[in-house]
Amino acid sequence: MNLESYEAAWRNQAAPTPADLARRARRAHRGRFLILGLATVNTLVATGVAIANASFSPLTLALPLLALGVLAILIRRQLHLRQAWRQSTEAVADALHLSLREVDQELTSQKTLGLYAALTVPLFAVLLYQLHAAGKMNQNAVFSLSLMLAGVYLGNAARIWYRRGQLLPQRDHLQRVIAQLR
Repeated sequence: MNLESYEAAWRNQAAPTPADLARRARRAHRGRFLILGLATVNTLVATGVAIANASFSPLTLALPLLALGVLAILIRRQLHLRQAWRQSTEAVADALHLSLREVDQELTSQKTLGLYAALTVPLFAVLLYQLHAAGKMNQNAVFSLSLMLAGVYLGNAARIWYRRGQLLPQRDHLQRVIAQLR
C-alpha cells in the first residue's frame, strides 16, 4: 500500500478517526483498570479471611500473595500502556504499531487473568474447607458458595475465551498491515 491509500482510508467515513481510536483505547483502559481493581479487592478480602481464620496454613497465605503479585504485574503493564498512548504521535505507522502493542498487551492481560483465576480457585477451595472444618459454615452453605464461585469463574473463562477470539484476528490483521508498510 502507498501513502495515497492510507490517506484515502483515513478520509473514509467508515474508518475510525484517530480521536475515536484514542477514546476507544481510553475506555478499554478504564474497563481493564476496573476489572483489576475488583480482582485486587477480591484477593485482599480472601487474604484477610485467610489470615483471620483460626486454622491458618502457609499455603493459605502463599496463594493470595502470589495472586497479588500477578495483579501487581497487570497493573504495572496497564500503567505502561497508558504512558505509551500519551507519548504516541498521530502518524499512521505509529498508530498501527501502538494498536498492535495494545492488542498484544490485552492478550497478555487475558492470559494473566486466566493465571490469576487458576491461582485463586485453589485458594477458595482451601478457604471453604477450612471454614467448614472450623464449623463456621455448614455443608449447604459451602455447596452454595462453591456453585456461585464456579459460575463466576466459568463466566470469566468464557469472557476471556470470547475476547481472545476477537483479539487474535485483530492482531493478525495489524501485523499484515504493518508488514505491508515496510
